[in-house]
Amino acid sequence: MPAADATLRGAALVTAGQLALAAAGFLAALLLARELGPVAYGVWGIVYAILVGVEQIGRLGIPQATSRLVAEADGSDAVLERRALTLMVLVFAALGLALWLAAPWLARVFAIPDGTRLLRIASLDVLPFGLLAVTVAIVNGRRDFLAEGLANLVYAGTRIAGLLLVAPFGLTIEAALVVTILSSLAGCLATLARLGPGVLRPRLDGFRPILRVAAPVAVAWAAAGLLSNLDLWALNAFGAAVAGEVKGWYTAALNLARLPNLLAFVATSILVPTIARALGAGDRAAALRALRGGTTVLLAVLVPTLAVGTIEARGLLALLFSEAYADGAPLLAILLAAHGVLYTGFVTLGSVLLAAGHERISASIAPAAAAAALLFLPIGTMLAGALGTALGALATGLVACGVSAWAVRRLVGPLLDLGALTRILLATALLGAILLLLPGRGFWLLGELALAGIVYLALLVASGVAGPVLGLPDRFRPTGASAAPVRAAPMDARPPSV
Repeated sequence: MPAADATLRGAALVTAGQLALAAAGFLAALLLARELGPVAYGVWGIVYAILVGVEQIGRLGIPQATSRLVAEADGSDAVLERRALTLMVLVFAALGLALWLAAPWLARVFAIPDGTRLLRIASLDVLPFGLLAVTVAIVNGRRDFLAEGLANLVYAGTRIAGLLLVAPFGLTIEAALVVTILSSLAGCLATLARLGPGVLRPRLDGFRPILRVAAPVAVAWAAAGLLSNLDLWALNAFGAAVAGEVKGWYTAALNLARLPNLLAFVATSILVPTIARALGAGDRAAALRALRGGTTVLLAVLVPTLAVGTIEARGLLALLFSEAYADGAPLLAILLAAHGVLYTGFVTLGSVLLAAGHERISASIAPAAAAAALLFLPIGTMLAGALGTALGALATGLVACGVSAWAVRRLVGPLLDLGALTRILLATALLGAILLLLPGRGFWLLGELALAGIVYLALLVASGVAGPVLGLPDRFRPTGASAAPVRAAPMDARPPSV
C-alpha cells in the first residue's frame, strides 16, 4: 500500500541517518584512539562524556514534544515551530554558559589535565547541538524524513571529513572538539535550508503546551543520558589509583560496546509509531505482534553480538584500536553486556512504555536506575578499579532492563516469543563454537567473523526466525506455537508522549 511504502521509505532514510551517525562516532573513536594514544584518549573520553551528558540533559524532552505536536498540527503551525526553537535556544544557551563557568570545578573533580580550557572549548558545541536537535525534530514532525536523514548525514560527514583533514597535521583533543562544533553547525544549516529563515524568528509566548508534553519525557531521557556516561565519570572521579593507560582501554572498550545502541534508536523509530497507531485504531493484537516482533529482532542481533564480543574481545580491540588496547578485553566483554545489550534493551523498552501511554512509568524507572548506578559505580571503582566500574555498569543494566521488562510485561503485554528465543540461542551457540575452533587474529579475524555470520544467518532462515527479522516471505516464517496470534493484554490506548 502507498502508506506502507511511505513508512518503509521513511524508516529507511531515518535508519540510514542513524547508521551514518554511528559510523561517524565509531570512526572518530578509531582515529582519535590511534592518534592520541591511550593516556590522551582517556582524557578525550571524559571531556566528551561530560559534553554529551550536558547536551542530553539539555534536550529536556523538548525535541520529542516538538515532533509530536508538529505532527498533530500536520506541519502547518509555523508559530509552534518558532516557539520550540526559541525555547531550545534559551535552554541550551543557559547550559553552554553553565558548562563554561563550571569548567574549573569539573576539571578538578574529574582530574582532567588542562580540563578548564578543554571543557570551555567543548561548551561552544552546546548551543549548535541544541539547534540541530530541535530542527531535526521539526522536520521529523513534518514527516520530512529526507531532510532528517540528510541532516544526520551532513553532521556525520562533516565530522569524519574534518578529522581526516586535521589528522595529517597532528590530531589533538582541541582539534577534535572544534570539528565537533563545526559538525553541529553544518547539520543545523542543512535543516534550516529546508525550514527557511522564518523559523529563526523568536517567539517568547505559549511554551506551556510544549513543556506539558515534554515533562515526563524529560525525566526519562535525562536520566537515560546520564546513565550511559556515569561509569566513565565514576572511573575518573573515584579511580585516582587507576592508571591513565587503563582508562584509555576502558574508553576504547566502551566506544565499541556502545555500537549496538543504534538498534535502540532504530527500534524506537519503528516501534513507537507502529504501537501507537495500532492502539489508536483499537487493534491491541497488532500492537502486541509489533512488540514481540521488535524484541525478536533485537535478540537476534544482540545475543550473537554479545557472544562474538566476548569470545573475540582481544582480537577486536587489537584490530580496531591497535595492540596497545588489547589488554582491555575483559572490560569489553563486560561493557558489551552492560551497554551493548542491557542499555539497548532498557531504552527500547522505555520507548514501548511511552508509545503505550505509560510515559510516567518510564519516567520513574530511568531515575531509579541512575540512582542505583550512583551506588554501584563508586563502590565498584574503589574496590576493583576499572574492572569494578564495568561490573557496576553491568549491575546497573540488570536492574534497569529487568525492571523495564517487568513493567512492559505487566502493563503492555508479552515480550518474548520463547520458541524464537530458543532457536536464536542455539544458533548463537554454533556461532560461538565456530569462533572458538577457528581463532583468527588481525584481518583474518574479519574472515572468521564473516563465516560465522553466514552460518548464523543460514540457521535463522532454516529455523524460521529470519522471517520477522529479515522481512522474508511467509514461507520462511515459523509455524506452530511461535507463529500463533498474540492474545491482547489490557493496554492503555492513549497516544504516546514522545
